Amino acid sequence: MAFIALFVSDAHAEPCALDALKKLVAVHEPRLVVIAGDLTMNGPLAYAQKLINAASSKGARVLFEWGNMDDAPIVDWMKTQQDCIHARRVEVEGHAVVGLGGSVTSPFNTPTEYSEEEYARLLNDLLDENTVFAPHNPPYGTIADVIRAGTHVGSRAILDAIKQAQPRLCVCGHIHEAEGAERVGRTLLLKTGPLMDGKAVLVDLESLKYEFVEA
Repeated sequence: MAFIALFVSDAHAEPCALDALKKLVAVHEPRLVVIAGDLTMNGPLAYAQKLINAASSKGARVLFEWGNMDDAPIVDWMKTQQDCIHARRVEVEGHAVVGLGGSVTSPFNTPTEYSEEEYARLLNDLLDENTVFAPHNPPYGTIADVIRAGTHVGSRAILDAIKQAQPRLCVCGHIHEAEGAERVGRTLLLKTGPLMDGKAVLVDLESLKYEFVEA
């Protein structure tokens, strides 16, 4: 039996992203929604909470993490929530979901960044071949981390963790201009476009069939 999950990222506190999520949930009726970071743009927390509530409006389980543009009040609140997946394994009807919030250190000094060493430590022993991995930051050197200038800006620690553990699925956000699918060894890597543009990806977690969708 199909288990449809909706993966979204990069709402950036835009009203249109909230509307898009409501439409996507109403049309596709996923059993699981994963919000992979950047719910806001330096807040506000109230918007992040509205987005999470919208994701659950049709009864879906909702998992979430912060992105690099989500600030300390959001991070602190999410840390108190059982459905936050940052550096945690959460079981959903037999599917193990692991997240990783924030981004690697950047020249832009965004609110929530980590060194590659911190990412490697956080991911230690979290992933295995049965994991659904949903980091905000994409792995380095893939279709998911190419900026408009053609440069790869992803995380080497995330790439190394994927190569070592070979999770069955990795879905990420962060780089707005990147979108698509490829394989990293046995891992299916999907990069969703930003929710602020109405973009998301649907995945059947049983078969790994996927579809890029727009609101």
